[in-house]
Amino acid sequence: MNLQECFNAGLLKKDKPSKEKTTKSFQTAETYLIKAEHTIKNQDFDLTILCSYTSMFHAARALLYTDGIKEKSHVCLILYIKQKYPQLSNEMNLMDSYRRTRHTTLYGLEFMTTKEQAQESIKDAQNILKKIKNILKNKTIN
Repeated sequence: MNLQECFNAGLLKKDKPSKEKTTKSFQTAETYLIKAEHTIKNQDFDLTILCSYTSMFHAARALLYTDGIKEKSHVCLILYIKQKYPQLSNEMNLMDSYRRTRHTTLYGLEFMTTKEQAQESIKDAQNILKKIKNILKNKTIN
């Protein structure tokens, strides 16, 4: 699937940019990062992966709200950011890997997350949030 197909299928839609939604989405990202840190302390490594990915997702979605884009697909959200923000291409490739891991964690029968994988997911989420926060600082919403 490419970006134009995402728009044609209604998986991405143009909307009015929203500072409020941008702020709330990024705050949600920060909240899920804290939850990821709590779950790893409790050795809930699968939940750590889920919370880390959810943190990444909400941070990325904050960029879409800034641009006036609604999403109905995690894949299309990633495609949009890779095209609109090429400086985040590596991070979006990583996020896509976590998206697939999240799917396997939720629906698979044999996947078990290790402590090392959980720790890495937190570090990756922290990095993605930091980079997106820096981009958001420099954007204005009309």
